[in-house]
Amino acid sequence: MAVNQSGKILFNGAAITATTNYVYNAAESSAATSGWIDVDGYNNILVQVCVATLTASALTYRIEGKWQPMGRAAEIYTEEVTATQLIDELIEVSELVASIRIGVKSEETDATPNNFHAGVIMTEMF
Repeated sequence: MAVNQSGKILFNGAAITATTNYVYNAAESSAATSGWIDVDGYNNILVQVCVATLTASALTYRIEGKWQPMGRAAEIYTEEVTATQLIDELIEVSELVASIRIGVKSEETDATPNNFHAGVIMTEMF
């Protein structure tokens, strides 16, 4: 059995400012087309996240997926973080989706910085 692994970093210590909508990349885009990663054909998908600095009382992140042929975003996992994480967390995406993205938000206008790290690790076994 052969293994092929790849990954993509979406947030690398990005300072998340106040937003009522989820943002999907370090440029803080909340567009419906932002941040999608093609994961079709991979056997294992891991999302690695960490809130390295938290000035707000909470930061919420969400993993979303799209199935084909519907192509609409669906929530896979959501977590609200209320304290700085000392080590990154790995979340396995067991749903067989065609694409995923990670969104993050903090609704507090006076709390910054909120440094967020997130990436996707994809493994294909053949």
